Amino acid sequence: MAFQIFIQPWDEQEPLTPERIRHDLPDLPIDKILYSEILDTGMSLVQFMSHDTSVGPIAEAWIAYNGYLYQVAMHAPGNPDELLLPWFRGFVTQLKFSTP
Repeated sequence: MAFQIFIQPWDEQEPLTPERIRHDLPDLPIDKILYSEILDTGMSLVQFMSHDTSVGPIAEAWIAYNGYLYQVAMHAPGNPDELLLPWFRGFVTQLKFSTP
């Protein structure tokens, strides 16, 4: 099992879309795309499944917020449709961001 959050500066004003992600990472397989929001914030996020040849299926959520791009990724063994994907999708909508 693995969990990762990658954060990088983000200065784009356009909404984050799978097409925008594919522009930067054209070889990344993206499927099971879901647009959602973080609970009680209205912040949008793009959730999807990708695949790594050495690890297997990876649940991902990309969020643009306050000048940064947050890429949240998780892998767990087993059938991703039964455990990983439902759990991950519930988890990322509960994230909380605070401003210093």
